[in-house]
Amino acid sequence: MVRYYAKRLRTLRGKTIVHVGAHKGQEAALYERWGAARVIWVEADPDTARALRSHLSARSGQGEGWLSRLLRFPPTRHDVVEALIGDEDGKQTDFFVFSNDGESSSIFRKAQLEEDRHANVMETGQVRQLAMRTLDSLLTENGIPLNTVDVLTLDVQGAELLCLKGATALLRHIHLLEAEVSQIQWYDGGVLLPELDSWLGAHGFRRRTWVRRRMMNAVYRNTRRQR
Repeated sequence: MVRYYAKRLRTLRGKTIVHVGAHKGQEAALYERWGAARVIWVEADPDTARALRSHLSARSGQGEGWLSRLLRFPPTRHDVVEALIGDEDGKQTDFFVFSNDGESSSIFRKAQLEEDRHANVMETGQVRQLAMRTLDSLLTENGIPLNTVDVLTLDVQGAELLCLKGATALLRHIHLLEAEVSQIQWYDGGVLLPELDSWLGAHGFRRRTWVRRRMMNAVYRNTRRQR
């Protein structure tokens, strides 16, 4: 997403980002460096959400580097919301914890692959029962008007389409969507790229980046909104 803006000689100045699947906020420095006004981090796992709050509280919100100094970006505001995002409010859902510090944890179990390049990433056997929330409801309840959000980022380990189905009102307002996409069934039941492209296309979003690897991030632009 940052590369998409940079190629168009634009920054994140003044933009509000909703980042679902925050983990421990590894992208915080990047968002600050490029001048994001506010980031709402949404994380499902309670233990990871505590670590995320600790990480963000230690930050000044002020971006580092030549770009931040040159353009004098104001500090980025970081907010954390603990919730499992999906297509239904209140549904009790299994959340499977994975071995790589929870980075691959998902509502889906790992599929059995003949060729698994990430064979060392496994389910730990720990399963949390979490109540699912839709983004449309969650943001509104937390006092975040949907029309103030510019960018939505999804890193939800196969559950991208479920999250989008619960965010149809939000999608009318955002300019860009960044989502992790997959061309292999790494998660049992996780959405694959063709289905995600099709659904988003029907809702006015066009993919603007090439998908060169089996799993990577892709950027979609809302064609119903002006740039």
